[in-house]
Order: sequence, then structure tokens, then C-alpha cells
Amino acid sequence: MILPRAKAVFNDYQTKKNSGPCFGGTRVALLREMAHWVTSPDRSRMYVLSGLAGTGKSTVACTIASRAADLDLLGASFFFTRDDSDCNSAKKFFPTIAYQLCVYNETFAKAIGDVLDTERGSAAITKGPQEQLRVLILEPLRSIVQSRVRPILVVVDALDECDEDDE
Repeated sequence: MILPRAKAVFNDYQTKKNSGPCFGGTRVALLREMAHWVTSPDRSRMYVLSGLAGTGKSTVACTIASRAADLDLLGASFFFTRDDSDCNSAKKFFPTIAYQLCVYNETFAKAIGDVLDTERGSAAITKGPQEQLRVLILEPLRSIVQSRVRPILVVVDALDECDEDDE
């Protein structure tokens, strides 16, 4: 079974057209803080960057994703955009993240393959985001977490541009 996915990754042409990486010498303190968070063993599991529209959050997210990819820490990324029905869909968010994690990690790919071979797993693709999160991300990750020492970074940008608020 093939996971449906959106072209919403940080290095996709459309994403780069909307926002690229930070200019050199800008956002230095914030990028340093986030880099420390990624590599710190005592970090919380989530880093939320919030702010007013137009303040550069997408640019920072793109920069962090690019740097994490260079260090082989980026497991997946999703850059929501309200202008693209593929990239603002809650129904494609978790399958896209699962697909990218499969590309990133062979062990996860095997785990998700095992899940998709079941009726419950293949049905999850058509379910709501909560079921997709549980079946396509959490359960496979739990099965491989012991074999992973380094962090796996997942960057999500512009979640407020997701078109399905109720989900």
C-alpha cells in the first residue's frame, strides 16, 4: 500500500518560493537556541515557535529543517500553506509525515509496512487525523524507539493554515 502524501517538505520548490532559509547573520540567537534544543539530551519533546504573521517563523522553520537535514536529524517536515489544497489538508498531514519517516529510517519503514499490511493500518489512511496519528506514527515509532539513540526531528510550519479546523 502506498501512503498518500503532499509535497509540503521544506525543500520543495513551492515551499522555497513561499519562504527560504534565513539570511546569514539573522536570527542567530534563536537559531542557536533551537539547535541547542535539538541536540540537548534534557530537552522537552516539542519546541513551539509562535509569533505574529510575517515575523519570519516559516523562514526559521525552513532554516532549522535544512540544517537538521544536513546533520541527518530531519525525519520529516510539513509546511502548511492555505494556497494549496494538498498542503493544507489535515487528511494528508500524518500520511505525509509517515511516508517521510519511512524514507528517513529503514526500521520505521519496516514497522509502517507491517502496519499497512493489516486491515486496520490500510483503513487508517481514510480515517481522521487522530486515528492516523495513532496508527501511522505513534505505534510504529514505539516499536522502534529503543533502537534509536539520536533524536528524530519533525518540523511542522503554519499549522494554522490547515483547512480542517475541527480535526
